Amino acid sequence: RLDAQMRCEELVRHTVHICSNERVFDHKYAAFTARIVDTAITVGLDMWKANGIKVGDSADRWRTRHALQEDACMQLDALLYLMGVARRLYHLRSGKYEHWARLAIETRDLARKWRDSDARRYGHLVSGT
Repeated sequence: RLDAQMRCEELVRHTVHICSNERVFDHKYAAFTARIVDTAITVGLDMWKANGIKVGDSADRWRTRHALQEDACMQLDALLYLMGVARRLYHLRSGKYEHWARLAIETRDLARKWRDSDARRYGHLVSGT
């Protein structure tokens, strides 16, 4: 969980930093660039909120936490799509893009592992088993 949170924060910082470079991210596509940044921030907030929910034996808290984890995973997939479009739109150098994509993929993989681990730990609260 901590690894996922730390990697996500690194991804958000890197996304904001890279997208603020107007020499690379042309201002005429500012709305698209803002969408990339907003998506990364949404992922970070969802993971932060999910991490703050202490499930205990509450099925409702588990449902809320799990929904936030699911949203974060879906938003990470959306972010990867937007990054791929940005790569072609802004003609990003391979090295710059690959580092950024690696951060997003690692974050997504860690978020999925966290979600799956929580499902094993708390899934019984809603399944009745």
